[in-house]
Amino acid sequence: MRIRSSKLPKLSLRMRVVAFVLGWGLVLVGVAGLALPGIQGVLTLLAGTAVLSVVSETVYRLLRWVFRRWPGGWKRVRGFRRRVHGWLHRKEYQERADSPNSPASTSGDPPPDP
Repeated sequence: MRIRSSKLPKLSLRMRVVAFVLGWGLVLVGVAGLALPGIQGVLTLLAGTAVLSVVSETVYRLLRWVFRRWPGGWKRVRGFRRRVHGWLHRKEYQERADSPNSPASTSGDPPPDP
């Protein structure tokens, strides 16, 4: 049986790179947290793989396979994944709206007086 990822809107290359770096950073902190006191290693690893699953179909399938016995845990991971994806999507569109070349910033209205 083939596992298919949920159909989330595609992110720009820049946001995929941000998610990739953030995900691997969390995974590395999680690995360090397995040996060091004070860092929740397993939770940080889980958060890192969930962020990576936003940009990698293989990581998504791996997570889905790992959580096949724990549907409640999978619901939480899937919700976290969707929140991360939504946050990245909003950031992407906020940056587009804030850029000086965006159509929203060239409305034709004169700038307000200081």
